[in-house]
Amino acid sequence: MLDQNDLQQIKEIVLESEKRTTSHIIAAAGEMVEQQILPRLDHLEQELERLRKDVTRLESQMVTKEYLDRKFADEFSDFYQRLKREWWSKDVQWKQRVITILQNAKIASGEDLQELKSLIGV
Repeated sequence: MLDQNDLQQIKEIVLESEKRTTSHIIAAAGEMVEQQILPRLDHLEQELERLRKDVTRLESQMVTKEYLDRKFADEFSDFYQRLKREWWSKDVQWKQRVITILQNAKIASGEDLQELKSLIGV
C-alpha cells in the first residue's frame, strides 16, 4: 500500500507533468498564432486598406443627386428656352401672316392692323 510519502511523490510528478504540458500547450498556441494567425491578419489588414482606397476613389468620382438635379434643370432650362424661341418665332410669323391676309383682304382697318402689329411686337 502507498504511504503518505508515495502519495506526495505522485502528486509532485502529476504537478510537474501538468506544468510541462501547460508549457508545451502555451508554446504551441503561441507558435500557431505567430506563424498562422498573425500573417493572415496582416494580409486581411492590407486588403482592407486597399478596399478603403478603392472606395474612397469611387466616392470621389461619384456624382450626387443634387448635382444631377442641377444639371438636369440647367439642360431642361436651355432646351425650354430654345423651344420657346422657336415657338415664339413661328407664332410671330403666323400672326404676321394673319395680319397680312387681313390687310390684303381689306377686312381690317389701318388702325386695327396697327393695333394687332403692336400686340405681337412688330
